[in-house]
Amino acid sequence: MADGIKNTRFPARMESFKGGRIILDGAHNPDGAMALSREIKKQKEPLTAIIGMMRDKDVGEALSILLGDFKEVITVKATENSRAMTIEELKAEAEKYNPCVKTANSFKEALELAEKSGNRVFI
Repeated sequence: MADGIKNTRFPARMESFKGGRIILDGAHNPDGAMALSREIKKQKEPLTAIIGMMRDKDVGEALSILLGDFKEVITVKATENSRAMTIEELKAEAEKYNPCVKTANSFKEALELAEKSGNRVFI
C-alpha cells in the first residue's frame, strides 16, 4: 500500500511542463479551485491563467476563488461540447474577478499569447 500511495499520479493535478513554466490543473469545482488557489498563492512571480469552463459548473465561485492572483487571464472554449462556455461568455464572467482578460480562438493561440507574456502559465 505504501508503494502504491508513493507512486500514485494524478494527471492534470498540478502537472508540470516545460521545466515548470507551465502547470496544468483540472480544477473544476469549488474544492478543486480552493486547492489550486493555495498553490497559486505560493508563487513568487507573475502568473497567466488559461481557462476554459463548462456552463454546468459553478463558474462564478471557481473564478472568484482563482482569478485574483493572476496578472492576466486568457479565456478559451474548453471543448466543442455544447456545455462549454464560449470565450466571450467566460471573458464576461472572468472580468468580474480580474481586469486583464483576453480571449483566444484556440488553445494553441492561448498558449502562444501566454508564453509571450514571460509569466509562468497555469492552465
